[in-house]
Amino acid sequence: IWVLGIGGAVYRIVDHAPDRGYFDPFTISLSSLFDKEDYRDYFGAEGGRIFLLFRPSGIFHSRLTYTLEDEAPLSNRTNFSLFYPSRSYRANPPAMPGRLSALRVEFRLGSEPIPFDFIFQNGLDVALEHSSPVFTGGDFDFTRLEGVLSLSIPTFGQSYLLKPGFRIRVSAGSATGSLPPQRLFSVESALDGFAPFGVMRGAHPREFTGTGYAALVVEHNFRSLPLLALGIPFLYRSNLELIVFGGAARAWTGNAPSAPAQKGTYSETGFSVSRIFDLFRADFTWRLSAPRGFYFTLGVSSFL
Repeated sequence: IWVLGIGGAVYRIVDHAPDRGYFDPFTISLSSLFDKEDYRDYFGAEGGRIFLLFRPSGIFHSRLTYTLEDEAPLSNRTNFSLFYPSRSYRANPPAMPGRLSALRVEFRLGSEPIPFDFIFQNGLDVALEHSSPVFTGGDFDFTRLEGVLSLSIPTFGQSYLLKPGFRIRVSAGSATGSLPPQRLFSVESALDGFAPFGVMRGAHPREFTGTGYAALVVEHNFRSLPLLALGIPFLYRSNLELIVFGGAARAWTGNAPSAPAQKGTYSETGFSVSRIFDLFRADFTWRLSAPRGFYFTLGVSSFL
């Protein structure tokens, strides 16, 4: 089914540095309210955009957007928390003020992703953004390219309904020109003990940012076979699944104003117990990069 659409908006909003959308505003608000951990960096944006949608099939989705807006830095406006009134929020890095005049092209090859990866979808997402003073006299001049590849690969047990297998997510981004702080890339991380697939479970929000990055997350789900091998009926009849995983990432800094110092390669490994109450997974992560440590996070089970 072909889908063709056009739309636009005029706004004055609090915007944030780009991310992959692992955490919705409600989840981030709860984390801030209860634990003073905010995932995003914010800036003010006033202007408008128009966009064109084109979906020629169920496995190809594209979007073309032109944005013209004035951007400005925002300071931290509150220090309120229900349980940690004396703790300070992470500082909000100042955005570079100026007018953004940018053209953005996005496409996805693969079925639409399911929230929280309840059902994992193979796919390739690519986004290209170009801002130039040639476009109605904007102040920023940069090109920003990012891609994310998600794959599920069965390994054995082809006769099983839920097959053991690998899940892989590779993401990378790079930029040319003078990238403002509000357009820096960031390695995705856990938020306040919650970690969906694709993030670095032992990293902290916005810990690794720069003008480019690369990240790899790999896990193998053995399903219930290791528990069956133990011969303990209570375990394998509970449908619990055993997963081993690892991740590595690196962010680098080019000529971006106020870009943070390069921190080297990040790595982690661990194991998970999934299908707890058929819905949740518990992750036990060892951060191998300095400062080393052990982290416990919760996530959502994937059924395929």
